[in-house]
Amino acid sequence: MAASQEFSLRYIDRTKIYDRDAGLTEASGVTLSATGDRLWVVSDRGKSVFRFDPHLGTATSAPLTFQKNGEPRRVKNAEGVAFDPGRERLYIVTDQGTKSRLCTFQVE
Repeated sequence: MAASQEFSLRYIDRTKIYDRDAGLTEASGVTLSATGDRLWVVSDRGKSVFRFDPHLGTATSAPLTFQKNGEPRRVKNAEGVAFDPGRERLYIVTDQGTKSRLCTFQVE
Protein backbone atom coordinates (compact mmCIF):
# COMPACT_ATOMS: atom_id res chain seq x y z
CA MET A 1 0.00 0.00 0.00
CA ALA A 2 1.30 3.44 -0.89
CA ALA A 3 2.33 5.85 1.82
CA SER A 4 -0.30 8.43 2.62
CA GLN A 5 0.04 11.68 0.75
CA GLU A 6 -1.00 15.12 1.83
CA PHE A 7 -4.00 16.68 0.14
CA SER A 8 -5.85 19.94 0.21
CA LEU A 9 -9.44 21.03 -0.23
CA ARG A 10 -10.84 23.80 -2.41
CA TYR A 11 -14.25 25.17 -1.41
CA ILE A 12 -16.82 24.84 -4.21
CA ASP A 13 -20.32 25.51 -2.94
CA ARG A 14 -22.75 25.42 -0.03
CA THR A 15 -26.28 24.04 -0.20
CA LYS A 16 -29.02 24.45 2.38
CA ILE A 17 -30.30 20.99 3.44
CA TYR A 18 -33.64 21.78 5.04
CA ASP A 19 -37.30 21.00 4.35
CA ARG A 20 -39.44 21.68 7.41
CA ASP A 21 -42.61 20.31 5.74
CA ALA A 22 -40.90 16.93 5.18
CA GLY A 23 -39.39 16.93 8.70
CA LEU A 24 -35.82 17.51 7.51
CA THR A 25 -34.60 20.02 10.09
CA GLU A 26 -31.20 18.49 10.90
CA ALA A 27 -28.80 16.43 8.78
CA SER A 28 -26.52 13.86 10.41
CA GLY A 29 -25.14 12.23 7.27
CA VAL A 30 -25.31 12.75 3.51
CA THR A 31 -24.51 10.67 0.41
CA LEU A 32 -25.11 11.18 -3.30
CA SER A 33 -27.84 9.33 -5.23
CA ALA A 34 -26.96 7.09 -8.19
CA THR A 35 -28.06 9.76 -10.68
CA GLY A 36 -26.14 12.49 -8.89
CA ASP A 37 -29.11 14.85 -8.75
CA ARG A 38 -30.42 13.95 -5.28
CA LEU A 39 -28.93 13.53 -1.84
CA TRP A 40 -29.75 10.80 0.63
CA VAL A 41 -29.81 12.47 4.05
CA VAL A 42 -30.10 10.74 7.41
CA SER A 43 -31.33 12.57 10.50
CA ASP A 44 -31.14 11.26 14.03
CA ARG A 45 -33.52 13.99 15.15
CA GLY A 46 -36.06 13.21 12.40
CA LYS A 47 -35.52 9.43 12.83
CA SER A 48 -35.85 9.16 9.05
CA VAL A 49 -33.93 8.99 5.82
CA PHE A 50 -34.68 11.68 3.25
CA ARG A 51 -34.24 11.89 -0.50
CA PHE A 52 -33.44 15.56 -0.96
CA ASP A 53 -33.54 17.57 -4.18
CA PRO A 54 -31.01 20.38 -3.68
CA HIS A 55 -32.27 22.26 -6.75
CA LEU A 56 -35.85 22.48 -5.48
CA GLY A 57 -35.06 22.40 -1.75
CA THR A 58 -37.64 19.64 -1.19
CA ALA A 59 -37.44 16.19 0.35
CA THR A 60 -39.38 12.95 0.63
CA SER A 61 -38.84 10.68 3.60
CA ALA A 62 -39.11 7.16 4.97
CA PRO A 63 -38.92 6.26 8.66
CA LEU A 64 -35.88 4.33 9.86
CA THR A 65 -37.72 1.29 11.18
CA PHE A 66 -37.20 -2.48 11.28
CA GLN A 67 -38.85 -5.56 12.82
CA LYS A 68 -37.44 -7.32 15.88
CA ASN A 69 -39.32 -10.32 17.28
CA GLY A 70 -42.33 -9.24 15.22
CA GLU A 71 -42.38 -5.77 16.77
CA PRO A 72 -41.62 -2.54 14.89
CA ARG A 73 -38.52 -0.71 16.14
CA ARG A 74 -36.86 2.56 15.22
CA VAL A 75 -33.19 2.97 14.42
CA LYS A 76 -31.72 5.15 17.15
CA ASN A 77 -29.00 7.78 16.71
CA ALA A 78 -28.54 7.46 12.94
CA GLU A 79 -25.37 9.41 12.16
CA GLY A 80 -24.06 8.33 8.76
CA VAL A 81 -25.33 7.04 5.42
CA ALA A 82 -23.87 5.39 2.32
CA PHE A 83 -25.67 4.31 -0.86
CA ASP A 84 -24.90 1.34 -3.13
CA PRO A 85 -26.59 2.15 -6.46
CA GLY A 86 -25.90 -1.28 -7.96
CA ARG A 87 -27.83 -3.05 -5.22
CA GLU A 88 -30.17 -0.15 -4.36
CA ARG A 89 -29.17 -0.34 -0.69
CA LEU A 90 -28.72 2.27 1.99
CA TYR A 91 -26.27 1.65 4.80
CA ILE A 92 -27.00 3.60 7.98
CA VAL A 93 -24.52 3.74 10.85
CA THR A 94 -25.70 4.49 14.38
CA ASP A 95 -23.82 6.21 17.17
CA GLN A 96 -24.67 4.34 20.36
CA GLY A 97 -21.26 3.61 21.86
CA THR A 98 -20.85 -0.14 22.34
CA LYS A 99 -24.32 -0.68 20.79
CA SER A 100 -23.41 1.11 17.53
CA ARG A 101 -24.63 -0.78 14.45
CA LEU A 102 -24.52 -0.76 10.67
CA CYS A 103 -28.11 -1.13 9.43
CA THR A 104 -28.80 -2.14 5.81
CA PHE A 105 -32.00 -1.14 4.00
CA GLN A 106 -33.24 -2.10 0.54
CA VAL A 107 -34.59 0.92 -1.37
CA GLU A 108 -37.93 -0.01 -2.97
